[in-house]
Amino acid sequence: MADLDGTPGVGETHRRTQKYRDDGDGTKSTVNAANLWGWDNTTGAWSKLLVDHATGFLAVASSGGGGTVSIAANQSVINAPSTSGGITVASGSIGNAATAVKAGAGQVYGYHFYNNNPTQSYVQFYNLSTTNTSVGTAPTASLGIPANSGAAVQFDIGWAFSTAITIAICTTRGGSTSPTNTVDFNVFYD
Repeated sequence: MADLDGTPGVGETHRRTQKYRDDGDGTKSTVNAANLWGWDNTTGAWSKLLVDHATGFLAVASSGGGGTVSIAANQSVINAPSTSGGITVASGSIGNAATAVKAGAGQVYGYHFYNNNPTQSYVQFYNLSTTNTSVGTAPTASLGIPANSGAAVQFDIGWAFSTAITIAICTTRGGSTSPTNTVDFNVFYD
């Protein structure tokens, strides 16, 4: 393996001067994504790497995100925990009123809903702002939540909304009638 000023091996990455690699013996060093460096095949130089959140792929910062990165088959990138960044949680209890999770474009990374009703309720997801959402309009997705039950899902790669993330709760798929009781929600988004 080469140093930062040398020619790299295929897939070699560095954290400043600390090497990151998997030698195949089960040992790996942890890398902070903010300090991930890799060999830019486009410029032939070491460059800071970025994660393209739209695609989940690594991109080279010095190439405007367009450079390529070599990572050998026996190597991987590990997300390191951090106390900053990450997702935001929208939490509350709603009925059929269109409720903004995020007023602008974003991605949903998971949700938890609890339906405290004696009948099934439907969570309507809309890719519209609350001012443009008429409950009963065809939603982007409609998810049934069983009576007196909950539903929870986590996504590794975000579910993209290009305009806004808006939700409502109704008694039927694509309907507009509010359930008897409100439904509790937690939506994890960025």
